[in-house]
Amino acid sequence: LRKKKGGYYVSACFLRNLEEIQNLCRKKQMEHWQFVQGSMAYGISKAPDYFDMRLQIYTSLCYGATVLQYYCYCTPPIKAIMGKSKWTSMLDSYGNKTARYRAAKRLNAEVHGMGSVFMQYAAGWRGVMPVVGSENPSGKNEAFDMLETPLQSHEDLISVAASQDTIIGAFDGQKGENAFMLVNYTVPAYRIQDSVRLTFRDATKVIYYRAGKKYIVSAPEGRFDLTLAAGEGVFVIPVRE
Repeated sequence: LRKKKGGYYVSACFLRNLEEIQNLCRKKQMEHWQFVQGSMAYGISKAPDYFDMRLQIYTSLCYGATVLQYYCYCTPPIKAIMGKSKWTSMLDSYGNKTARYRAAKRLNAEVHGMGSVFMQYAAGWRGVMPVVGSENPSGKNEAFDMLETPLQSHEDLISVAASQDTIIGAFDGQKGENAFMLVNYTVPAYRIQDSVRLTFRDATKVIYYRAGKKYIVSAPEGRFDLTLAAGEGVFVIPVRE
């Protein structure tokens, strides 16, 4: 989550880095651990808020991460390092909880609310499908172009449409069922909403987890519509009856 003149951007290599780590973890049969940016980094990054950290967390889950940590948790002695004193982390220089701490606590509750369900699918990670949004004026995304092993299609996804750039992590369950993590992959600072429509093969309803809460909706002709807020991720399980 970087700053640029007049605005912000998400580093283009973020997804490629996650992809490389996940592929290596699967090859070595290791857990995928990720750090979430919990403070600004030497003046080149945006001071992360709830929305920024939410994007990092759900994107990491898309890539099968099962352990998430925050860095930094305690504010380091910035004056000694940089001659500055305004950089804070989860805890400030005096050990006080910051707004970032409260945002992380909220996010932890969201993830824990769906954690036991997600862990039933995490080992069955299939890949991540990048979707360029219909409202993307350039019609492309540099981060998507850098991916080496993107998921091109899925046998149970008939079609996917999104207004904004979106990533979809695909997982297989232990009993042959599928699950998908949908993430609004726009710059969180701009608070852009993403309208997504998935059409599942033979699905009659959908179970989905949003902000740690479970919902069940019907899926007429396999269709599932959802609007994702900035940095938001939703875990979706199509049901066939």
